[in-house]
Order: sequence, then structure tokens, then C-alpha cells
Amino acid sequence: MPCTSNVAAITAFCGTANAPMLDRKLYITTAAKVDAIAAATAHVISTDITMESTMVFYAWSFSKEESSYESTQDENGMWQTSVKIFIEKLASATTNILVGMNGDNYIAIVVDRNGSKRLVGDINNGCTVRVKEMTTPKNGYEVTITWSSPLAPYFYTGAIAE
Repeated sequence: MPCTSNVAAITAFCGTANAPMLDRKLYITTAAKVDAIAAATAHVISTDITMESTMVFYAWSFSKEESSYESTQDENGMWQTSVKIFIEKLASATTNILVGMNGDNYIAIVVDRNGSKRLVGDINNGCTVRVKEMTTPKNGYEVTITWSSPLAPYFYTGAIAE
């Protein structure tokens, strides 16, 4: 049975594979270290993000089974984006790093298991990182990245400077 839509402006996509969850990595940096993000075309940023000369995105590895991404438009038209990951095993070095992650000046690139990258945060409106240590029912860090924006996170097809 073919895909149909009652809204002429929406193209229906049928018959393609769709993998749930996020990839095992996300990339994060501080907004202050990003020099420029190009304008989007059709909700895609295809030009590489320009970073300060020595700054890069840092990769965080996590358990893909304990990950999620959602972006919902609220009643005021703002998009509320939430990314949750789980970093396994409590350790002093990891806690020391995550304690310094307070604030709302970050830009993250979240990759889903289909290979699509989403840009969460921007130069003037960074995302927030919150951390919860836990030992039950699992041992590690529940990290939540949140962002409020007038637009849903852009798709990003440029390179990631690591």
C-alpha cells in the first residue's frame, strides 16, 4: 500500500530502514569557542562549523541502549529539545570532568543510528548540560542536554573537528 498524505507540502517517505536510539557518541564544545555557523538551507547546515584555531568538538562515548533524543514544539512555538545519555561506571576522573560542565553555553552534535547529525545549541543560545550520578538501578552518569529554541535543531552534514 503506498504512502499517502493529505498535506500536499509534506513528502511521504516509505520503505526505508529506520534505526532507533542514538549512535554511541555525541560531540560537544563550548559556544564561546565557535567562530561561525553557516545559515541553514531547507533546515540543513552543510558548511563546516568554523572553530577557534585550537578548539575542537570533544567526543563523548556512551551506552546506546540508554540514549534518547526528542524535540517538541510547545504551546508558545518554542522547540524544547532533550538529549539523554548514560555514561557507565562512576569514577573520580569522570566526576571531576562532569562537575565542571555546569552552565548553558554548549553546542552539541547528536548522531542517530541512521547517521543523521543534529546541531543542539548555537553561538548565542547554547544548550545546558545536567548530570546525575547514580548506582541504582545502574552505575554511572545520566547526562541530560536541554535546549530551547524557536526552531527544531538543524540537521548538520558538515565535518566534525575532533
